[in-house]
Amino acid sequence: MDIPATVRGSPVPLCMHADSPVRQRGGRPSPRKAARTITLRSCGEAQVLPVEQIVYAEVFDHELHIHTADGSTYCGRGHLSALEQRLSSCDFLRCHRSYLVHLPYVAGLRRYRITLSGGAALPVSKQNYLLIQRALAAYRLRAGRPHP
Repeated sequence: MDIPATVRGSPVPLCMHADSPVRQRGGRPSPRKAARTITLRSCGEAQVLPVEQIVYAEVFDHELHIHTADGSTYCGRGHLSALEQRLSSCDFLRCHRSYLVHLPYVAGLRRYRITLSGGAALPVSKQNYLLIQRALAAYRLRAGRPHP
C-alpha cells in the first residue's frame, strides 16, 4: 500500500506492507511461520523492518514515527490507522489516537499509562481504558505471560 509522504518538504512514498504467509501446494498456509516485515520508503531509501522489532508507532504533527527495539526511529508521512490495519493480526493495540503499541513490549498498565519494557511510557485513552486493559489481559493469557 503506497501512502503519500512528505519528508523535508519533498513528496516521497511511504510503502507499508506485511509479507503474506508462506503457502504450501494447494493454497494452504504453511505450518512454518512466515517472516513478517514492514517496508518503509523515505527519501528514496527502502527500510525493511521486521514486525517483531517494532515496539510502538506514533503520529506527531502529521508524521508517522516507528520506534524499534534497537532504539531506532523511522519517520515519514502516513496514517496510523493504515499501519494499525496492516498489523491487526500481529498483536498491536491502538492505546491512544496517536499511539499503536506492540503488546509483547508492554511491561505494565497503570493510571492511563502503558509502560514499555524499555522504560518508555505511552498515554492510554481514558474512554477506552477498560477495553485496553481487557485486551492486554487476553494477550497475556494467550501468550502464557502472567499479569505483573
